[in-house]
Amino acid sequence: FIEMKPDCVRIYPTLVVKETGLENLLNERKYSPFTLEESVQIVKKLLALFYVNNINVIREGLQATDDIQLGKAILDGPYHPAFRELVESEMIKDYLKSIENKVKSNILVKTNKKNISKIIGNKKSNSNYMKNELNVILKTKEEIIDTNTLEIVLDDNIEVETNMNHIYESLYKIYNL
Repeated sequence: FIEMKPDCVRIYPTLVVKETGLENLLNERKYSPFTLEESVQIVKKLLALFYVNNINVIREGLQATDDIQLGKAILDGPYHPAFRELVESEMIKDYLKSIENKVKSNILVKTNKKNISKIIGNKKSNSNYMKNELNVILKTKEEIIDTNTLEIVLDDNIEVETNMNHIYESLYKIYNL
């Protein structure tokens, strides 16, 4: 896809939909979908690849509707109504882990309120990971700044201003793409 140089792409992890051939294969145990976690790990790398190649990703995952939900039209597969946020949250966690060696006790991320949930993570997953695995307290502070900007304060004194572009470029290297 990158070689085709599209203006934009959409990323849809494969879902098993009712009354399709894939449902038959699932029922015959000839198909096993990726888990949500596996899909997030794959899509975060795709996002980094598309970003560094200047390809806009305009959608990740199916948009939720009355029918498009697990247990209705979707029988199995990596469906989540906020799939893109899960992916971007995981990417932010990966980035924060990459600067962890510069931190002794806490990270404060000042950002637009639209980014707060991505930084904290779904069900506080990023905050819990930083605390339990890295012994670092992750805090956020809402600021009136561009949604692309993150002001990161390490241990209450070292300020690092970054943006989502820098994070994507850093992750491209971290993911060895």
